[in-house]
Amino acid sequence: MTKIRYCSEDFLTLYKANFEVEYLPLYLSGNKTEILSLFNDDIAFEGDLEFEYKRLYQSYEFDSGSEYIRENSKLVYSMLKGLTRTQATKEELWFTLINTVFIDYLMDYIRTIKGDKNVAQKIKNAIFFNHGNVRSLVVQHLAKYWWIGFRTYDEFNSSNPYWLTDFFTELDPSGKAVTFFASKFTNNPNFALGITEAVKISSEEGKVRNRKEAYSFINEHFNFVGGVRILDMMTREEVKSESLQVIEDLINGVVDVPLAKKKLILGSSSSYL
Repeated sequence: MTKIRYCSEDFLTLYKANFEVEYLPLYLSGNKTEILSLFNDDIAFEGDLEFEYKRLYQSYEFDSGSEYIRENSKLVYSMLKGLTRTQATKEELWFTLINTVFIDYLMDYIRTIKGDKNVAQKIKNAIFFNHGNVRSLVVQHLAKYWWIGFRTYDEFNSSNPYWLTDFFTELDPSGKAVTFFASKFTNNPNFALGITEAVKISSEEGKVRNRKEAYSFINEHFNFVGGVRILDMMTREEVKSESLQVIEDLINGVVDVPLAKKKLILGSSSSYL
């Protein structure tokens, strides 16, 4: 079994401050041994949570980035399901894990972006929280995988608790995660699962597209009605039903939405336009 690892806030702060000068060259050259030496036992502390380590998938194993994110989201969440929400928001945890336990994944990722103009920024986004606490949870790679898994895991579907994960990650999972999970409502699993299930049902009926715009549109509805209603007590079934109704209202013209936005939600060739 493997234990979670984390570093001190002071070490992380210094690492960030000196990253481009002292440490970036190690990543660009793929110097795994030297990077690991920076995270010795005096720096990387073991936590109490143990998990069964499994190698994360490499990019070359899939035909699309969406599949890559989907399978790694399932893997990371399955391995680290024992984390509390508070633990899973800690940059010190994800930064240390990606530089130690999951460093092979990191080295593979860096190889795929070697020739990119923004390679330094992409490496920093992969290992650090660079976009504010909420957005960073779905940008830093390991955190993104965990939170996608967490938000879409359906414990009530014993035969396949990842059925909504499979759907959510079909297209542009990173874009959807940034848009959808930044909403305060998706902190409530009834909203995250209820909205996702509603989009899935409507998508299978050919009414909406499984795109970030559909999730954002439903979020906007709940943000609006949240000013006059208490939503925290809504059940998942109630969230799903209301989300389905909002989609019907869009189709029937009850909701006034610019045509360009409507096309993104329903699809430019949709018979419902």
